Amino acid sequence: MSHEDFSELQKVGAIRVDPERLTPEEEEVLRQFATLRHSGMTAARGFSARHIEIVQASADLLFEQELKLFSELLTDLRDDEIPVLIARAIPAINRIFAVFHERKLRAFVARYASQAGKRKTAGKPTEAGGTKSGKKRTGKTA
Repeated sequence: MSHEDFSELQKVGAIRVDPERLTPEEEEVLRQFATLRHSGMTAARGFSARHIEIVQASADLLFEQELKLFSELLTDLRDDEIPVLIARAIPAINRIFAVFHERKLRAFVARYASQAGKRKTAGKPTEAGGTKSGKKRTGKTA
C-alpha cells in the first residue's frame, strides 16, 4: 500500500492516526483496501481512500436504522444473552446486509457490462455489410 493511500485512509478516519498500534479492524480495512487496489480500483481510475467515506457514511446510516430496530427488540435483554448477540446475531445481521448489498452490486455491474457490450458491438461490421447499429458501411474511414 502506498504511503499516500495510508495517509488518506487516516485523513478520512478509516484508520487512526497512530500506525504503530493498528487494531484488528484497522488491519482488515487496510487488507480490504489493498484488495480493492489489486482488483482494478486504481488511482489511475480515480479511486482513492476518499471513496471509503461513502462506505463509512453508509455504515453510519445503517447503524442509525439498526439502533431503532434493536432498541425495541432488546429492551429485556439478559446479561447471559449479550455474548450470543455479539458472537452470532451481529455477524448474522452483517452477513444478511452483505448478501443484499452484493446482490444489488452484481445486478448493477451486470447491467453496466451489458450496456457497455452493446455500445462496443453497435459499430462492428456485420456479414451484410452494415453495422449492428443498422448503419450501412461506406468503406470510407474518418
